[in-house]
Amino acid sequence: QPHLFFRSGPDQEPSDNLGPIVSMVGRLPVGNDPPMTRAQYAAYVGAQYVGIIGIAAHHVGAVSTVEATAAFHTRPIDRGGRGWPTIGYCAFIDMDGTTYICNALETASYHVAGRNHELLGVVLNGNFMTVWPTDAQIAAFNRLHSRLEAKLGHALPVDGHKGWALPGHATTCPGALWTQWKGRLVGVV
Repeated sequence: QPHLFFRSGPDQEPSDNLGPIVSMVGRLPVGNDPPMTRAQYAAYVGAQYVGIIGIAAHHVGAVSTVEATAAFHTRPIDRGGRGWPTIGYCAFIDMDGTTYICNALETASYHVAGRNHELLGVVLNGNFMTVWPTDAQIAAFNRLHSRLEAKLGHALPVDGHKGWALPGHATTCPGALWTQWKGRLVGVV
């Protein structure tokens, strides 16, 4: 199962002292449209798919849950949602360091307009306009980053959503304090 890249066996938890890693693939709300593979998304935006080139760090913009975030992302636009096929991230890291794997690596989840085929989206729960992520979130992000690099077999530079955004898609994500805490993440460009 490709989304279970974080475990060495089907029932094993990580051997470190960080929060658990939990697969939510297939257990979160989904939208009306089926998700696209990365190659399908690249064709959709007129780009060539060459593989995953980096990780985009995001913040939820509020304190939420993985289930509530998925429900908002997949709710139809006319009902106040985003209307996306799935939650917009590969992984959701809660404030206690629990990491929820939300989509298979092959799924192009919507998180950076025009770049979903080449970037993995990792969201940290909370609003980082005035506070930093917790130490547990930073440690869990770094553990996930290391495991993703090992799985994919190459370096994955990290930048905030705003750093990866294409012209015309400016954002403040992952928060106004990004430049203050980004150095605590491994792989930051």
